[in-house]
Order: sequence, then structure tokens, then C-alpha cells
Amino acid sequence: MSNSSNRRYIAIGLENADGSVTGPMQVIEVLSGFAIKPNGDTKTRDVVRSSMSQVGSVIGAKNWDLTIPVEMKGAGLDTDGTTVLPPAMHPLLMSCGMVSEAGAMIAVTGLLGLPKLGDELTNTTTPGVVGTVAHVVVGDVAGEAVIWVRDLQTAPTAADELAAGAATATTASVADALVYRLESDRTQYKTAVIHGHMDSQRRIATRSRSDFSFDWTAGEFCKAQFSLKGLYQSPANVPLPDAEYSDIEPPIGQNAGLQLGDYPTDTGTIEKLSFQLGADIQPVPDINSPNGRHSYRIVGRKPTGSIDPEVVDLADFNPFDLWANGGKAAIHATLGSVAGERVSLVLPATRMTGISDKERAGSDAYDLSFDVTGIDDDEFYLFFH
Repeated sequence: MSNSSNRRYIAIGLENADGSVTGPMQVIEVLSGFAIKPNGDTKTRDVVRSSMSQVGSVIGAKNWDLTIPVEMKGAGLDTDGTTVLPPAMHPLLMSCGMVSEAGAMIAVTGLLGLPKLGDELTNTTTPGVVGTVAHVVVGDVAGEAVIWVRDLQTAPTAADELAAGAATATTASVADALVYRLESDRTQYKTAVIHGHMDSQRRIATRSRSDFSFDWTAGEFCKAQFSLKGLYQSPANVPLPDAEYSDIEPPIGQNAGLQLGDYPTDTGTIEKLSFQLGADIQPVPDINSPNGRHSYRIVGRKPTGSIDPEVVDLADFNPFDLWANGGKAAIHATLGSVAGERVSLVLPATRMTGISDKERAGSDAYDLSFDVTGIDDDEFYLFFH
């Protein structure tokens, strides 16, 4: 019987050092475009004979190349109604060289001063460390703001007084969050095992590492794509497993509060934000390993992106100055409105690398490309809250 091209089952798990899986495999919904393709080094014998007939070639080191497009969405709240559950894409994010941390979105009033990226946030009512400041979104009402906190230690309660650097504020409310950030310490990296069922044919990739990209577009569902390389195993005929999928829908690109530096979003529009992690994934050769490869390794990253703000008066927003002078601009956005299903992104310090012109709905717009920069693994934060 032939396989159906409309029947797919993808399960992903995080691997321990010995190859065993940490916890249960996570079933994940994939979008059209999912692929798991064999790849290998073609080796040809360079022999000279009395005949010009070809001796042929063989495949040396082998791997799977995977493309996993998914909806970028949260998993909701735990049964306690307050704790954010890890998203289904958790193993994929971790295989990109990220780590996950407890976090919080802390709404404050009476803010004096402005906490900075990396500041330690402390509770001065009940003395102790709250966490580390990842970003601050100032509200329209004087003194009101939301402090995005990573590496949460002890969450404050309403009316607690907070301090970060020279800034002070009063806690209004606290929402739980799960934070993903980039990491340079390879000892904290995770590899993934992927079971990709193409109807009744199962293909397994182990020791997989991933690159990551996404596009957030006005009026469209939010999507992400993971591009992985994993060790090869021969496919097998296995009945398609049963699966239960979440009925949570992905957020649509609307009411996002997308902000680029001091761009005036009250007068200008932005349609799209794109991000590419740019992970450099290299095979680890090993003569003692099956297929000649021990694993895959992330040896570096070059995150980049693009954004397309509408042209406004240069006095209000001047991308040419940012581009010419190496200025930095923060980008942040929040998609979704339901607790546990919201996704927020912050790129604290982007640097413009290119400016192109485009037309949108009869008006001029910029197509701005940028590098995502940081000092100590602080260039990218993804909050599920």
C-alpha cells in the first residue's frame, strides 16, 4: 500500500549524554513543508583501468537534514491557573543552543528612573533578589511600565517596592513567564532526537542540532521554522502512532505593540518582522562512530533580521543615522492576549546593516536589515507568558 502524503506524525525529545531521552517525547504539529531528507558525502574511487567504465561511488558519512515549520504558540497554563507550560517547540528551541529560565512580566507603578538591561531587580519590601532585567516597556500613563524579568529567583507580590540600579517602582501585578535565551557555554547545550513518521515509514534522527527563524506578519498566523541536522538511522516500516494535539490556536499578527527604537508607531506602520538565528552547525567526525560522525556541534551564531517601517519625517525616525553611525535600536513585540498563550520577543540592541526602499499600500516604506548584537548572551529573549 502506498503512503499518504497527508499523514504525518512528529515526536521530539531531548537527549542525555548517553543518548537516552529526558522525559517523554513531545508530539508537535508541523505545517506543510515538513521534510526529513537523507544527505551524505559521496565518495568516488579515483582508479585508472584499461576501460573507461565508471566504478561508481559510495556514500560515506550520512545524516538527516530536517525542515520543521511550526506555528509559534504557547501551551497555556498549568492546572493551577498561573504557571506557564513549556511550548510544544521546547525541545526544538533547546536544540538551537538556548537555555530556558523562569521569568516574569511585572507590571509596576510609580517608576522613577529606568532599569537597564542586565540590572539586578531586588525587592526592598521583603529583601531579596527578584531576577535580572531583560527589558522594560514604558506605558502611556506616567510611572507605569512592565519589567520583563529573566532568571527569576523570588517573585514579588502586589505593593512590594522594587529597585534596579538607581530606578525604583511599586509592584502592581506579576504574571508567570518562561524565558528562552541564547547561551555560549556548550556544556549547557542539548541535542534532540526526532521521530518523523511519513505515514507508515518512520525516520529517526539523533544528536540533532537546529537553526531557527521566524516571520511575524500583520494579519497572519505567526510561524517559525527549524532547520536541523541529525545522525542517520535507516528508516523502518512502523504503524503511524496515535496522537493528541493542542487546540490552542497561534496568535495572529495584530495588537503586537511592535516597537523599533523610537519609531513613532502612532503615525507610521510596520508590517513585518523577520529573524534568523544563523547557527553554524558542524558535524563532528569520528572514525569510531557509525556513519563516521559522532554528533553535531553549534560552533557559532550570527543572528540577523529585517523590519519594514513606513517612512516618516526624518526628525521622528532616521534610519540613515542609525546605519551610518552604528547606532543601536531595541526591538520588542508581544503576540497574543490570552495568559499562557502570549509570545513576546526582545532584541535589545540591533544594528542596521542595510536600507532599501519599498512600497506599501501607496506609501513609501523602508526594508531595514539588521544584525542582532549583545555582550554576554543578552541579544535575544523569547518570553512565553
